[in-house]
Amino acid sequence: MPYNIEVLSLGEDSNAKIAEAAQILNAVQQEFRFDMPPPRLRDYGGVFLRQEYLTQDVWEFLKKYRQVAMGHRPYVIAVVNGALRSKRYKNLFGSHSEAMAVVTLRDHHYYADSHRSFLCYYLIRYALSFIPCDLKAHADTRNCFFDFKAHKRDLEKSLASGAFCSACAEKLAEKLNPDTKRAIDQMISVMKAQHATSKAELPAETLKASTDSRRFASAFFKAKNGGRRPPIHPPRSGEGLSHRYGSPACHTSARQRTAIARVMMRPTTA
Repeated sequence: MPYNIEVLSLGEDSNAKIAEAAQILNAVQQEFRFDMPPPRLRDYGGVFLRQEYLTQDVWEFLKKYRQVAMGHRPYVIAVVNGALRSKRYKNLFGSHSEAMAVVTLRDHHYYADSHRSFLCYYLIRYALSFIPCDLKAHADTRNCFFDFKAHKRDLEKSLASGAFCSACAEKLAEKLNPDTKRAIDQMISVMKAQHATSKAELPAETLKASTDSRRFASAFFKAKNGGRRPPIHPPRSGEGLSHRYGSPACHTSARQRTAIARVMMRPTTA
């Protein structure tokens, strides 16, 4: 059975970005399924808008969300845009508690070259936390997914390598079956391929997923603007979109841009 993980936007609307990262990861494996809330609940988290989020407040909000949403929601990851802290630490990238996690997009462009690579990384990171293998972040830097990253630049190294230290790899290996291990390897590979300097081939399914998420974003914004497209503004640094063309910016390779263009030109069916 797959790990069914719901990803909920809190405060500022991050639905389009979440949809893009989720579809990229879902396209390459079936052991971890990242889903957005159904339409009736998609805006539920919008009321929880803060300049700074305390992790304990996020856990309480997610518990309430589960009660209101009902149904089977074993794992939930929240995405926020404000500063994130716990009672012990400030300026966190993310945190988790039991079957819940939270990650912030605040300042992500200082450490990752796109929201895709950043969100893919942290969706993988906290999906791994849901595996019952007693894995915890370690204070020392080992170029590992489970580095605590007190020095935030450590994230850049981990994004590029997608590696585990020997101790964390050993603990994971004890709990993973071959299908789950393969799924993790595939997610890490496609996450690394999102990096601007990567020379890895992107699977066609992930290119189509990226295109589909852009269609989702277009439809979503049209619905919120009474059927009209919103005015186009230049994206903030690090978002990876070209203002002029609304397509992946020039830091993608020519091969990737050509492949994406071919996918976008294909006819779609209802």
